[in-house]
Amino acid sequence: MSQTARPPLGPSSVLDAERARRMDAQAHVMEAWQRRSRLIHLWRRTLPALMAAILFGLGTWVVVKSATAGRGSAQGDEQVRMLNPRFFGRDAQGRAYQVTAKDATRDLHAAARIHMTEPRVELQTAGQRPAIATATTGDYDENTRLLTLAGRANVDDGKGNHFTSDKAVVDTEAGEVRGLSAINGAGALGRITASSYAVYDRGARIVFTGGVHAHLQKSPRP
Repeated sequence: MSQTARPPLGPSSVLDAERARRMDAQAHVMEAWQRRSRLIHLWRRTLPALMAAILFGLGTWVVVKSATAGRGSAQGDEQVRMLNPRFFGRDAQGRAYQVTAKDATRDLHAAARIHMTEPRVELQTAGQRPAIATATTGDYDENTRLLTLAGRANVDDGKGNHFTSDKAVVDTEAGEVRGLSAINGAGALGRITASSYAVYDRGARIVFTGGVHAHLQKSPRP
């Protein structure tokens, strides 16, 4: 079987083919440019909306964060108030003590410090009656176990002796009371005044210092 040979392309045919190739290339370029133009147009419309959403979200986050921080600060600055608080413990010798008050609040800057209204401390003694100290106000430190009494501090040593001063410190750990201002005392033996005093070992020993004046009364004869 014989194969028919194609006639050679003439100059016009070559030009037509080249023109078709160029037109096809231009069509591809135009299509790519149109795609890029549509993408640019899309971004021009989307970017402002996206930026607005980001700014809105950032602003909302800042407002919420500020409100939360303010609320947390307010809660952190709020005092913890206690009604009829009671604190129990034992000293170094194992003797019990009890600290009570009408009401109390914790210090905002020192959590272990408690401000009390009408504080009262009872220290167990070897006798039947405990040593008792009361005052108008007081500060109790849970770390040091010191109770600072102020505003007419009254001390009863459990043996019939009573002392009054403007300020006193009760060391519940050691079972000691120190009067830090002028005192007036009265007991079975008479009256006494001094610049300060100290009650050691839960009333077993009392020391007066500074301008001590005593008025002793005779014990009635049996």
